[in-house]
Amino acid sequence: MKLKEVLLPGHSYRHRFQKPDGTFFEVETTQEEYRSLGEKNPTNPIHPIGRWIASYEFYDIPLGCYAMETPDKVLMNFDGRQGTCRLEFFGDGTVTPEFVAKVDEQYSLN
Repeated sequence: MKLKEVLLPGHSYRHRFQKPDGTFFEVETTQEEYRSLGEKNPTNPIHPIGRWIASYEFYDIPLGCYAMETPDKVLMNFDGRQGTCRLEFFGDGTVTPEFVAKVDEQYSLN
């Protein structure tokens, strides 16, 4: 499969929580609530069935596509897992076992 280039889509914002059994889940939030976490003495998000882990800004990249965020950073969605890749690992955007291994190695370093 070769990924198709798309224009950088809009943002969404999410909170990540961890359930008592160790599994993770995410909840969409607003830009205002997300940005309020960067203010002095923020209040961490609360969810009745989980402990807050992190919040992040997210681009909604369609499955099988990529978009350039910066000249050396690619945002992609090749297997339902959306994330980033340095351009040097991206090549021509063809998803091969070697490509997947390089992306997985990069994720493990983050």
